[in-house]
Amino acid sequence: MIKKAEDRFCSALSVLQMCSELHQRGYQKLRIYPALSPSGTHWRLALAPSCCFSRWCLPPQARPGLIAHYSNTDQEALIHWTANDVLTPPQLADKFIFTFPKLTKHCKGHDAAHSLWLQELTEQCIEHRALPWFQADWDYDLSHGVPLTNGHTFRLPPEAVPGRWGKLRLKLLGF
Repeated sequence: MIKKAEDRFCSALSVLQMCSELHQRGYQKLRIYPALSPSGTHWRLALAPSCCFSRWCLPPQARPGLIAHYSNTDQEALIHWTANDVLTPPQLADKFIFTFPKLTKHCKGHDAAHSLWLQELTEQCIEHRALPWFQADWDYDLSHGVPLTNGHTFRLPPEAVPGRWGKLRLKLLGF
């Protein structure tokens, strides 16, 4: 049972790393919407372009072909791969681009502040062996940051604090 839980965690972490890899390749409009199952034991992730989100903390709006779903209860369901634990994040990114061409087309573009946030979030998750979540079936407070499965938090995404991040975004873009 411990091995299976570890496999699910590693698979989920690989998908998060794949998202960071996609950002490095210029798909910086890709957004994540992580959530926990009602029991809190399984991690789910919706992947969609920023145009599908009205707010960072709300699930993406359904648009045909623009949302991909992942759950660590069924690791093969996202892009129908087998043994995804042997694929590296760059290989997963290649497979994602091939499997979801419409979604990735809408994710092409630059958003340096969000990309930096996702990269740092991913690094934090690797270092602390935790996964982020924006939604769960119990009361939680997002005002202190994005909750992680280890009980810690990570700073909110740039969209959540437009004043501060807007200035950083302009600085990163050279203005």
